[in-house]
Amino acid sequence: MDTYNIARVQHFIIGGNQIQEIDYRLKPELPSQGFEWLHFDRAHKDARNWLKAQKEINPLIVEALLEEETRPRCAVFEEGTLLNLRAIDFKQGSEIEDFVSLRMWITPKRLVSFRKYYIPAIADAIREMEQGHVPKTVSGLVSRLSWYLTASSKAALTGLETELQIIRKSQEVSPAKENISNIIDMRSKAILLRQHLAPQRDAILTWSRQLETPKEADARLGAEEGCEAALRLMERIDTYLEQVSLLQDRNAALLSQKIQQDVSFLVNFITVFLPLIILVGIFGAHVSDTPSLSFATLVTVCVIIGSVFAFVVSRLRRPVLKTQSRQIQKKGSSD
Repeated sequence: MDTYNIARVQHFIIGGNQIQEIDYRLKPELPSQGFEWLHFDRAHKDARNWLKAQKEINPLIVEALLEEETRPRCAVFEEGTLLNLRAIDFKQGSEIEDFVSLRMWITPKRLVSFRKYYIPAIADAIREMEQGHVPKTVSGLVSRLSWYLTASSKAALTGLETELQIIRKSQEVSPAKENISNIIDMRSKAILLRQHLAPQRDAILTWSRQLETPKEADARLGAEEGCEAALRLMERIDTYLEQVSLLQDRNAALLSQKIQQDVSFLVNFITVFLPLIILVGIFGAHVSDTPSLSFATLVTVCVIIGSVFAFVVSRLRRPVLKTQSRQIQKKGSSD
């Protein structure tokens, strides 16, 4: 019964360690220990019509479930709880900064959820229930969904870490200017991922604090596990950002060293060939053709020009020599 990929309106009856899908327009009798889950595509007209026809749902809740833009949050009302969570959009062509949201209205016997795009984490949760791992309460299902949605960020972070290792290995061979833009891009993606996880963890934590009854102990444990998963990912991101910063500093140092080597080569070239050019200019000049220009005057002009060039060369060599001296001292201290 893997119809998640194509169905835009789904109605599940969950209870007795099994899950059954029925028409969403039916109002079945729920098992004594069961509940129902209505999962809608937010863009589908039937979803909007069904939600607006539910008189027991506050119009403010209806508006929150259907709004275009949202962020992770948990709001507790007298009638139930509004919980908005997000996941990474893994469809082809998407970037890490592309998120898909799941909006949930939670009551003791019913879960109503809305999504606009395909969320693999939801499909994974449905398959798990089809295999017999069925939660006993609505809160248990919500905690399970929150864990799946948060864990989806792990794959995105693993991809960033793999990309970082590739750039690090390529940099050991030879630094490249294009690495700078790649490193900046990876850093911005990691920051966006952390900004996504922080409010997600806060929303799940707020949700877990509502689960106080003994019957909801397993659900509370699952929600706390979701919070821990988010915290662990945030710690990995912090470590990743530190590694990116070190790599960025190393890349900048290697490029600076390469530039200094090029400048040093240019300075040495000028140092060797400038005197030769001056000598050729002096002894190759035909002063007899220009009576107003004596040989002594030509020599004086060449000496002045040579002195100016020598001064410029010495100024160019000074920072290069200082840098090389620091590198030698640093290498000696490290040895």
